Amino acid sequence: MLGVSSRTLQRLICKETDRAPAYWILLARARRAAREMVEPTSLADIAETHGYADQSHMTREFKRWFDLSPSVMRNTPNILDQLFNRGYG
Repeated sequence: MLGVSSRTLQRLICKETDRAPAYWILLARARRAAREMVEPTSLADIAETHGYADQSHMTREFKRWFDLSPSVMRNTPNILDQLFNRGYG
């Protein structure tokens, strides 16, 4: 659709953002999972839904990306509100 190969697109993303496409994919997954913290779904179910190996894996990734555990995030409404903001205005 963009008229370039997937490898060219990868190079362009790296050049423009100084990050590999995998970085953006993992960040997007963490943000999607974090947005579900507003629901009464169990953390294990959220982890499974978003492709984490288990709840512990999701917890490690949350700490990596957000410097918070999922349970702290779930109990901090102003942080959850931020996750619904677009990254760019």
